[in-house]
Amino acid sequence: IGGLEDGVFPHMRSLGDPVELEEERRLAYVGITRAMEMLYLTRAWSRNLWGGTNFNPPSRFLREIPDHLITETKRAKRSRLEQATGPSQRVEGEDITSGDKVRHAHWGDGVVEQIIGEGDRAEAFVAFSGHGQKRLLLAWAPLEKV
Repeated sequence: IGGLEDGVFPHMRSLGDPVELEEERRLAYVGITRAMEMLYLTRAWSRNLWGGTNFNPPSRFLREIPDHLITETKRAKRSRLEQATGPSQRVEGEDITSGDKVRHAHWGDGVVEQIIGEGDRAEAFVAFSGHGQKRLLLAWAPLEKV
């Protein structure tokens, strides 16, 4: 089953509607319980859609599966982004945490509202004045503390 990201499965339109969300949960359950021998649940780290890149969190349905039933594997080879651009350009030692005031080259000053993930996959939700909230991959976002 592919696309196990919030906003994809479950679909973005169902996230705000408990009845629709429960229907999506039922569909996930049906798909999962139909597996005969092996089941692969996959998600994309990022998606290019309508000219933009989306970084969706893992589907909430994945968190509902008991840990002892899951064997997590990660992609061993370098991503296409790393192959094209080289290693992360993030400055070591500049740890950004929730509540920090930051500056972005394009969106200006903002406040970090939340950090999810860790290492090169850490993401920040940053509220920028006049630009709204942006979800940024910290390994690549040109952020500096102010």
